[in-house]
Amino acid sequence: MSVKAMTWAWQQQTATAGQKLVLLALADHAGEDFTCYPSTARLSEKTGYTVRTIRSLIDDLEADSFVIKAHRKRRRDGTLGTWVYRLNGQCHPDVTGAAEHDADDTDQCHPDVTGPVTSGNRTSDTRVSPPVTPQLRAEPSGEPSMNPPTVPVQLTREQLATAAGDQYARDEVTRGAQVRSPAGLARSKSRELLTKHSDRLDALIERDRQIRAAGLDPIPGSVLHAAALGDSHSLAHYPYPAQEQTA
Repeated sequence: MSVKAMTWAWQQQTATAGQKLVLLALADHAGEDFTCYPSTARLSEKTGYTVRTIRSLIDDLEADSFVIKAHRKRRRDGTLGTWVYRLNGQCHPDVTGAAEHDADDTDQCHPDVTGPVTSGNRTSDTRVSPPVTPQLRAEPSGEPSMNPPTVPVQLTREQLATAAGDQYARDEVTRGAQVRSPAGLARSKSRELLTKHSDRLDALIERDRQIRAAGLDPIPGSVLHAAALGDSHSLAHYPYPAQEQTA
């Protein structure tokens, strides 16, 4: 995470609170070049919005020039993967006007602009709309990213069992079950998963590891927890990455 990107995101005045939350979530993944490529599933986990809402809010941010969709990454099997986003610090500088952007940042935000963008902060009755050129919305070139995603620290069996146990207790309370101690019920369920269903947990952890290593959309936590508890219906949407053919 870039402190510069996060500071910039906090200082922006978006049209809605939902746009602001998604902008902050993007900034949380951004590097010093204001570039990031989180999946919509990951942004959904961070914000609590549905994937459909995330896509709509990103479209709004793009329309208001806060975000540029640069290109889409490609998966190992050649299919299109996550978008690479650029936070548009050139078009929307920080509110104090003190943010500095070098030539590289300018080129990344507006490849077709020959001079500096002088627009100030967006107000409620002023919309900044930079020209959208084929360079900004071109199809991906297929070239690998200069900064490949880092696979996060591997999920452990105990972490998955604990999270699934907590989810089980919440579900029981939600459906109206008489639960004396939700925390105790969660611990009991976690122990049961670790002792009786360790193979299931290990299989889910391995699937999650392979998907993340391949740069695909990660499995949402809610899907992993449900699968750990025995409901693997939604898991079918997150298959194992295609294995490379060997001679």
